[in-house]
Amino acid sequence: MRQRNIYLEKINPDIHSYGINWKNMGFHPMRKVQDFIQRRKCGYYYRITYNLDSWMIEQLYTWLNMYLEASYDTIDLEYYKFNVDNMKLTELEAIVYVMDSFEQWLVCVDDINKYATKEEDAAIELVKKAFIVLGQIWPALWW
Repeated sequence: MRQRNIYLEKINPDIHSYGINWKNMGFHPMRKVQDFIQRRKCGYYYRITYNLDSWMIEQLYTWLNMYLEASYDTIDLEYYKFNVDNMKLTELEAIVYVMDSFEQWLVCVDDINKYATKEEDAAIELVKKAFIVLGQIWPALWW
């Protein structure tokens, strides 16, 4: 069975480049049994630690999309104002900034290649700033 993530399917990142977190790539059946046993034992399986950066960005990107959908017409995302690195942002602007940075990283970063391109370096820098912004708005992410 293939795992679905509608938010990642919209941007359609090349999963062969940066990792295999959100799609089942057809592993050996015994591997699935081992993963199941480990998931039962500790809640997660260790394969996500292989590309933890990808997994974290995938999860946060998905959860922020869900947060925006759930908070639509429920809360005022313009209420909180943040000043991050001399950028004055509302909560909505900050979330969109973080999501755009994550999306650019998911679409263009290629972990398989040994040497990063200028576009990939720019995406990595954007994600670093996005995590700083996310750290500032973190206490306001509730509804």
